[in-house]
Amino acid sequence: MSSPELSHATPSIPARAYAVGVAIHPLLATEIFRIGRWRCVVGPSESTAVQSQRWPMMSFTHVGAFVVHAGARSAVIDPTCTLLINPGSPYRMSRHFGERSHGAYILVRPDVFEEVARSRAPDAASGFAEIEGPSSTRSYLLHRSLLDRIGTEPRPDALEADEMAMALVEAAFRTPRGGAEPSPRRRQRVRIDRARAVILENLSAPLKLDDIARAVGLSPFHLCRVFRRTT
Repeated sequence: MSSPELSHATPSIPARAYAVGVAIHPLLATEIFRIGRWRCVVGPSESTAVQSQRWPMMSFTHVGAFVVHAGARSAVIDPTCTLLINPGSPYRMSRHFGERSHGAYILVRPDVFEEVARSRAPDAASGFAEIEGPSSTRSYLLHRSLLDRIGTEPRPDALEADEMAMALVEAAFRTPRGGAEPSPRRRQRVRIDRARAVILENLSAPLKLDDIARAVGLSPFHLCRVFRRTT
């Protein structure tokens, strides 16, 4: 099930290859934001349909994890990070770990998004630079509080919702205190994603740091240092 305001499937993908795969539950629509919940409904080895958004989207994962593919880029998405999708950018979800993933989304009106992007990161005015963004403790708690307000209030305060959602969009572009953190090299990033996959695939097993490091081709020390910086 999919909301026509939220997304549309790419027709060039054969129907037999993918299921639509995501159930959408809209919660609130204001002049600036569309906020709701999503749930992945495909199996662990299945892929969702290729989709794209008309508005820039931030997606928070509450339970589960998956691999997202957007163009030539792929990333492991779990509750420690935020999925960032630019309008018109095709993407799909595959290789689901643990329970069926579910979470929440925030769509932001394009003109508002561009203004926020210019103010926070002038070189990112054309959109999100990556498909995986930071999810600080503050951002995670703020978006859960936003969902609670919307879900429990019979008539949610649209102004309050807009203010909270705007803070979340700003946080997606915020640089760490003291300056920007140097991004890890692409090869290191691939290895860290693999480490996250190893952990997610063996949640019930007593994993050892040595085993994870060996699986991704890094020393235990280097794995810890790069993993901490990346996630």
